[in-house]
Amino acid sequence: MLIEELTNYCDINYRRNCPTENCGCCNVSCTHPITCPHNCEQCLEQIHFPSRYPNGRLDYTCNNILNFYVCKYFHKYSSEIEYALNTINSLPYKNIFNILSLGCGASPDLAAFEKYLSQNKFNIPVNYLGIDMNPLWKDKHDFLKNYFSQTSYNPEYIYTDVTEIFKDHYTADKNVLILQYLISHFYNTGKLSAVNEFYKNLILNVVKKMQPNSIIIINDVNSNRRGRDLFLRFSDMLAKYGINHIYSCRYFEYNIQNEYQCYGIQYPCKDILTWPSQNLARYNPWTVCSSAQLIIELR
Repeated sequence: MLIEELTNYCDINYRRNCPTENCGCCNVSCTHPITCPHNCEQCLEQIHFPSRYPNGRLDYTCNNILNFYVCKYFHKYSSEIEYALNTINSLPYKNIFNILSLGCGASPDLAAFEKYLSQNKFNIPVNYLGIDMNPLWKDKHDFLKNYFSQTSYNPEYIYTDVTEIFKDHYTADKNVLILQYLISHFYNTGKLSAVNEFYKNLILNVVKKMQPNSIIIINDVNSNRRGRDLFLRFSDMLAKYGINHIYSCRYFEYNIQNEYQCYGIQYPCKDILTWPSQNLARYNPWTVCSSAQLIIELR
């Protein structure tokens, strides 16, 4: 399965570049704004929690970090999408999946589709367009395209800001739209005020072209301070533009500290659905799901 193959690929690349835990190799060409901690997990902490690290790294601008990131988070993110897929009764009745994934990263959502379809023995072709502004993902994307080259999966990738896709033809004929940890990235990069305009453009240029029974999944951090309070604003805007839909909110019971994190229906389990291999132990991989989700079906 892709989830094992890609994490193994990233592990091999990471070990080649960082043979010891704190190799310091980032000294050579580090883009860290102030001081590199020589520890990719600490750099990821800076990216994900910018308010704690005002002088920290702001984005994934290092190949070592991306390899570490995949090994640490890919099982978690893929599992969260797989949980969502298992709740959508209309999925098996699709003749084809035309997926648009915004802020796709290493495509954990594509791995979730592969596992979902394989486990349920559904022979449904998958066209996948991943949009990500970071060209450093390219080697992972090339790996994915090669992995699926003899299958009914057709992954393609475009490197641009998600707000730029509305200026071109990338958005036609989609029946699945996925926003995975994208809203929180608006927050992390200080662009939360741009979400309303992004929603508007997304609805006018993508959602309005989607057929009835198409699916939209927003999967992100379960915290009002990271943009989750903006999920339902998307549903409100769909209604404003006359798009008939139903939705459900779901969450995993992980580190719940207030009633607002009980976001709709609780999943009965938070364990990841594919377990990391032992060689990934050095990355301290996540073994539980923790997100909140808005799952929309167009009518």
